[in-house]
Amino acid sequence: MPKEDDWEACIDEDMTRTILRIEQSQLERIQHLREEDSADDDRFISRQAQKLDIRSSPASNHTFQISLLDRDSTRPFLAPQEQQKPLMSLKEVMLSKEATNKDQSLSATNSQVIQIYKKIGCLLARFQSTMNRLPKALKIIPSLSNWNEILLLTEPSSWTPQATCEVTRLFLTSIKATQTKQYFQCVLLHAVRNNLAKSANSQLDPALYIALKKALACNPALFMKGLLFPLCESNTCTVAEACTLATVLGQTKIPALQSATALLRLSEQFFTLPLCILVHVFVQKRQALPYRVVDILTFKYFCQRENLQQLPTMWYQSLLLFAQSYSIDMVPTQKRALLALIQRVTRNDELSILIEKTLKSAIKSNVQELETDDSDDTVACNEDTDSEHGADGMVVD
Repeated sequence: MPKEDDWEACIDEDMTRTILRIEQSQLERIQHLREEDSADDDRFISRQAQKLDIRSSPASNHTFQISLLDRDSTRPFLAPQEQQKPLMSLKEVMLSKEATNKDQSLSATNSQVIQIYKKIGCLLARFQSTMNRLPKALKIIPSLSNWNEILLLTEPSSWTPQATCEVTRLFLTSIKATQTKQYFQCVLLHAVRNNLAKSANSQLDPALYIALKKALACNPALFMKGLLFPLCESNTCTVAEACTLATVLGQTKIPALQSATALLRLSEQFFTLPLCILVHVFVQKRQALPYRVVDILTFKYFCQRENLQQLPTMWYQSLLLFAQSYSIDMVPTQKRALLALIQRVTRNDELSILIEKTLKSAIKSNVQELETDDSDDTVACNEDTDSEHGADGMVVD
């Protein structure tokens, strides 16, 4: 009897030829388009970064931690139930989608195709070593027009973390950004969340951690659009999930253009402790940011003037880091507003004192600069006046 995961036993000669043809076409397209488009994308990011005078940040080597006080009192700092929007899995997306009759190399309704990919799914449910070779029938999925239908046959929710890591590598080589983004959102994100939910100590499986780092390092823009933004905009991100993503973000080099975009999007969301953790890790990179981002972040912190309850320690830590890193880019009005804010909200003695000291020092520097400018203007004015009197005297003589 054939084994449950013996997918090769289901393949006839016609199916073998179809798979090999799709694989060859996939390899040719990837090589051709990568030579043309990859360099263009890199140059585009480089040009945008030069316009904003920004550089990529160095990676750090620490695991992101929050205070014990925040861990023990997370409930008050999560989004209200009515503002939470559940994220859709690949299966739910497919069920809500209308069936299409596109030209398909492999039909998800073909009995042989179903049998093959069901058996591959059984293989992925027991997959343990990343040294094992993946079936060719799996490798061609990213190049299929109905890739999501075929992938769903393998039941991604039952994959092992090692299998998810290897399939993530496949989609990172895909030439279609849209499907890679959808894979991040509907498969990888759910795998990470489910793994953290089952973990007793809120630690992510190493294979999934590698998958996240690979995804972020290979394509930061798609990582943000397909994984980070949907999670934050759903208002369902947990502290454990935020700390895991913060660790990955902190240990990976990210173009400052992507960091600036991320901060803009995060600043639009409802204030929560997980959101504060993610803002903190981007601010911690200390990359040069456009004034618009600094302005919006200042307003985001200032909005907490109406929240006079005890704020999480992470809020004070991120505000301190923000003031230390970007007070030079704030206008005097913003510095005074933040100073008034920190004096008004419930105080965290040690951090509040440091924030006040940083802002007062920045305000004092502004005053000194203005006084220096005024004195320079006065000296220049006096010199002009003296030269005019001298000139008049020469005319009279």
